[in-house]
Amino acid sequence: MRGSLYTFETYKRILDLEERRGRLKKDTFSEELKQQSAELKELRKKLKNASKTEKTSLTESLANKKNEYEEKRVEEIREIAEHIQNNDFKIELREVNAKGKPGYTTDNVESLLLSKVLMLELKRSYKYTPANRNNIIEELRALLDNPMPKIVIRADIHAFFESIPQDKLIGKILEDAYLSAFGLKCLKTFLYRFNELSGNLETKVGIPRGLSFSSYLSEIYMASFDRRIRQIEGVYFYKRYVDDIIIIANPSVQDKETYWKRLEQEVDNVELTLSEDNKKRSCQEFPSLQEETVQLNYLGYQFRYRKGILDVLLTEDKYNRLMDCVRLSFEKYKEIGNHTSRRKQPKEKKEDATIQFMHRLNALTANGHLNGRKNYVLVGIYYSNKYLTNLEQLERLDEYLKHCFLDKAMFCPPKTMFNYGQDNDYPKNVAAIKKKAVETCSFVKGFKHRSLYRWNDYTYILKQLGNLYYSQEKDE
Repeated sequence: MRGSLYTFETYKRILDLEERRGRLKKDTFSEELKQQSAELKELRKKLKNASKTEKTSLTESLANKKNEYEEKRVEEIREIAEHIQNNDFKIELREVNAKGKPGYTTDNVESLLLSKVLMLELKRSYKYTPANRNNIIEELRALLDNPMPKIVIRADIHAFFESIPQDKLIGKILEDAYLSAFGLKCLKTFLYRFNELSGNLETKVGIPRGLSFSSYLSEIYMASFDRRIRQIEGVYFYKRYVDDIIIIANPSVQDKETYWKRLEQEVDNVELTLSEDNKKRSCQEFPSLQEETVQLNYLGYQFRYRKGILDVLLTEDKYNRLMDCVRLSFEKYKEIGNHTSRRKQPKEKKEDATIQFMHRLNALTANGHLNGRKNYVLVGIYYSNKYLTNLEQLERLDEYLKHCFLDKAMFCPPKTMFNYGQDNDYPKNVAAIKKKAVETCSFVKGFKHRSLYRWNDYTYILKQLGNLYYSQEKDE
């Protein structure tokens, strides 16, 4: 019997949400429905600018057109629901780049809907609540700031999603018997398609990174592991954020080598392995009195303990990433400027190169709202790093930004960038850009004053910066 979640009402609700977020593929609905949507938009524009005498008839036309659109849309969603009911489709996945790692996405609307409903069923069945990153950081900071001697273990599971054994995962789900028969069938089909794409048909290892239900599967698999780690004698703080593990234990109960060996043993019991990267693994004591500096990296922060004082900074990787984004913004501006010079593009294009450059620097050094359904979420130099207690790295980033403007090899716009209008004073134009950038772009000011990015394309600019950064990594 198919679970009650696999219904037309659920599918419609999911598609409504995905459409508002702008995530649906262009071929999800018919050309006829797209045309009706375009006509609705046109009518709304006309109504906005219409005179009082025209508004009555336009309002009526808009209501009729909206009803036609909704009826057609419901009809097409019913057809999709029937395809799923009658198995008149094939679950399809497509490999994508997920921040430098292999990720997967659904390749047709039926697969999208089933992945979302499967996520809802797993969430409902296992009552899973995702780990809260901010809560973990707050608790960890309070514990590390306490002078009581402690052993702190930081570890990372190597290739986490790609290493989970499917047979044990499915065995656990079958043993629990929470999932509906149809949900279990969908899950097995998704894993089969993933195995086809990843070449795992024989080994059957790993779950597809990026699908809606993948994080829930990983938590189901790791539940017993988490429970056993918490039960280790002497451990009084344990958190796992996806594959990042942090443990704080009492040194008077066991020594650090014993704690570490027990962690390795439990990881081996679930057929996973710890990362060998020294940046992602450490086992050290945080005593109350110590002359030397003790450092710990976790979830994008570096906790530095020295002479009884705890400083919270950016990790070296995060600091370098911000510096790379500054450098890449200058290089992109220079590249566009040279391209503009050769092509002799019109004034609007030349202005656009400078505007985009300034937007990138503003987005890097300020904060902003995400777009769409998450427009209540604030991110940026403060909101993504709000637990910093030492701003020395942000001060260095500001100095680097100024250096880039003073370095002619980094900032030297072609004269043709400003070769228009009566005011064609090249030094004046360049000085104006520098002055505006120095006054408005500052990592320290963005953090201290929580300054907000003033335009409505903040998320788009962040994506541009991400593309610049990850395309650089790929080239290297």
